[in-house]
Amino acid sequence: NAKAQYFLSQYDNSNFYLSYYCDNEKGYINWATYWVKYRNNAIYWGKKLFNQNTPYKWIVAENIAEHYKELAKSCKDYGNNYYYYYNKKENKWYEKIIKGTKGDTNNEYHYCNANAFLGYNYEQGIGLKQDYKKAIDLYIEASNNTPYICVDWKGDTTNTNEWKGGIEKRIGECYMKIKDYKQAVLHYQSSINLDSSKYNLFPMFRLGYCYENGYG
Repeated sequence: NAKAQYFLSQYDNSNFYLSYYCDNEKGYINWATYWVKYRNNAIYWGKKLFNQNTPYKWIVAENIAEHYKELAKSCKDYGNNYYYYYNKKENKWYEKIIKGTKGDTNNEYHYCNANAFLGYNYEQGIGLKQDYKKAIDLYIEASNNTPYICVDWKGDTTNTNEWKGGIEKRIGECYMKIKDYKQAVLHYQSSINLDSSKYNLFPMFRLGYCYENGYG
């Protein structure tokens, strides 16, 4: 348990390890090789911890999905075809989280996150066939089950309105892709209403584009 928790708790310390290996002149490639091995170890021990049915099993599951996501990014950066394999594994864990936490008010945070991240992967076609309508359904489910404190796309904590504003923006983009401009306009406007800060300028630009071109 202690070893599993150590690996899982350290998954976001990439800057530390990158700095350490570069300072010791081992080179970027050596660091990347180490990091892949490290993440695979984290997944291995994480699965053991998850299968023990601990109270924090869904935190573990979300971290495992994050490890697979980062492994996929590493493979893509270095031209390794395994990135699709890792993306599929990532999506399987989101599906597992959704199935296991649906209707569980104690884990709505993880349910919301898994729906949002799986929705994004459907939108972008990451590890599965691109499907904008499926993405919309998942985004809406995430929005409808949003707890007060969430994690945004960058991994930072944010409040409900900021999170929902980001979700509404992505829904608007999906509707743009399927040329349902009326719905796109509604969701861009909803995103702006929820979060009109300087950090949410994209839906303002897109809404202006729709008005300029008579869309919706």
